[in-house]
Amino acid sequence: MNTIDQKKKKAAEAKHDDVEAAHVTADAAANTAASQRERRQLQGKALRKPCPRSSHADVILGQGERDALALIEDSDKDRMEKLLPVRFTRMAESPFAFFRGSAIVQAHDLQGTPSAGLHVQCCGDCHLMNFGGFATPERALVFDINDFDETLPGPFEWDVKRLTTSCALAARWLGLDADDARRAGAFPSFLSGFQQSQV
Repeated sequence: MNTIDQKKKKAAEAKHDDVEAAHVTADAAANTAASQRERRQLQGKALRKPCPRSSHADVILGQGERDALALIEDSDKDRMEKLLPVRFTRMAESPFAFFRGSAIVQAHDLQGTPSAGLHVQCCGDCHLMNFGGFATPERALVFDINDFDETLPGPFEWDVKRLTTSCALAARWLGLDADDARRAGAFPSFLSGFQQSQV
């Protein structure tokens, strides 16, 4: 075998070794990802022991009595005063519109409610109308939260509860009864999608 053939053979062997190493690395990465996913699932289940899902089933106001109007007025201190009548007119349109404009009330109510202890940077005003499509810098179209003006650190459950409450209020505003909303899959599909995205 001449030198050129030996070099070609060595290059082919090296390429084969690189491909095998890449497969091993990919397999290891997939196994690591799977094990990380399994570990996160186990951690989530462990966190649910002191705070089971059933602990969220009852209506619990963490702060007891509250004056919703005083909370809204307090949150309006930094807003342009001449635009407040427009804001209040919009909020009076429906319970859903009021809910959209009164994140402070639910934030107050949720303080001290059951939590698994997973704190995130919450949207703070997570409702159906704060989702939309927009372009990324890579020119991809994504659907995501598009309003972060009330973001705050807090338990992840706050955003989930606010979003599901907005689903219920929007369904009522559209004239759907509870059975129609369930049949439409609004709540189960949202919760299933949320659960899958967290795994």
